[in-house]
Amino acid sequence: MDTVSVVTDTLLVAVSQAPTAGTNTWINPLWTIASTIGTLLVAVAALLYSVWAGRQQQEHDRLMVKPILTFYRQVASDKPAGVYVGNNGLGVAEVVELRIGYRGRVYNMCEVESMRSFAAVLLQQTGLNLAMGHMDLPHHIMPAEGRLEIVGTTRDSAYARTAFKEIACFAKYKSIYGEIHTASLLPWDPATPNPLDSTRK
Repeated sequence: MDTVSVVTDTLLVAVSQAPTAGTNTWINPLWTIASTIGTLLVAVAALLYSVWAGRQQQEHDRLMVKPILTFYRQVASDKPAGVYVGNNGLGVAEVVELRIGYRGRVYNMCEVESMRSFAAVLLQQTGLNLAMGHMDLPHHIMPAEGRLEIVGTTRDSAYARTAFKEIACFAKYKSIYGEIHTASLLPWDPATPNPLDSTRK
């Protein structure tokens, strides 16, 4: 028998004795376990990414409709004095509470009688009738709607400017997702006591 025939016969025997699919050898169980673990890891990674992407999208959606209320105080000598509120955010603000603090007292600007009391106090101190911006709750302030007047005067007055520098404001409002936000306006002089400090929660 020549060398070529011996080699050929040896290879044929080796191939015939090699493990085949379904044979109970150590190779097939390890491959099955490794394949299963790999599949599970890919599935878990895909699930984690899906959860992360979903939360990122929710956060993006909330930011896209988040309202941002800001108070403004007009006390320049060349314009009528006033206090205003505006929505600088991208979503609708649903105002659920609006209060004014002035010289030790707190006034609810969503209650007519409280507004009248506040107007009477300022009339006595400034001698001016005030324009009051009453809000029926819930009141919705649209984005870029412009400044809404809370309290103001129709003409320039040094007395009104002095009084309005003491005014503090607090608003509580919600986004369309029901998230609660707040906005504040502190007295012009930090040394001025703020009666709203004891009412905010």
